Amino acid sequence: MMTSHDDKASNDDYEAVLVTENNKYYFHIKELQIIASGDTIESAHSELLRKKSDLIKDFEEAGSIFKLPLPSSGKTEKQTAIKARETGFFAIKALTTGFILVLVISFAGNKLNQQATSKAQILKKFLRESPAKIARGLEQELYNAGSSELSAERKEKIRENLRILVKQIQPFVEELWPLLPKYRKITPEAEGNE
Repeated sequence: MMTSHDDKASNDDYEAVLVTENNKYYFHIKELQIIASGDTIESAHSELLRKKSDLIKDFEEAGSIFKLPLPSSGKTEKQTAIKARETGFFAIKALTTGFILVLVISFAGNKLNQQATSKAQILKKFLRESPAKIARGLEQELYNAGSSELSAERKEKIRENLRILVKQIQPFVEELWPLLPKYRKITPEAEGNE
């Protein structure tokens, strides 16, 4: 069974435009490209309905009803215009949001990069300068220690602290001892026996 035009669009969906010229009335439907005329509005309208009906019938008989243009009423055009405007607004909002997001990410990335670089530089500086500071401090203490005489109590306290320090460090020295090429033949036990 063939699809009737009413299934595709009702006959009232096509917008008929009325024009008067030289005391005659003309109706035309843009989508169907048909025009009808009459001495009165009623006769022109009746002629238009007949032509439209004949055109739809011809399309149905040819099995080409699907080729008949769909009606585009003023409402549809208005809806299309509204949708186009809304789509435009959405596109502008989306682009603006995207631009702001790119700026925020860029700014945050730069800040994080600066902070990471700053922290890394501080750490490098600390690691570079710490051994030198310790060495200078030891050098200063050794220099000062040689210039003044230590009391017997002070000497005993230093010896006591060194004994405690040696006991605490001895397990580490024993583990590292084989790594020292100059002292491989001498063991800590052998040295203690001498």
